[in-house]
Amino acid sequence: MKLLAMKNAIQLRQAVTVTNADIEQFIATAISRPMSESLASTRLSAILQQLINRPLSR
Repeated sequence: MKLLAMKNAIQLRQAVTVTNADIEQFIATAISRPMSESLASTRLSAILQQLINRPLSR
């Protein structure tokens, strides 16, 4: 499970941008298919990091 979490985190970090659809998909997945707390934390951390690093639109 830890390897899967790392793989997912890497894939998210390689994404160019995180969209609202990505966040909605994360939430839908978490609701429909419960994941381990560690995996959820890893995925959410990667999404939040992308949002923090996203340039602000003017």
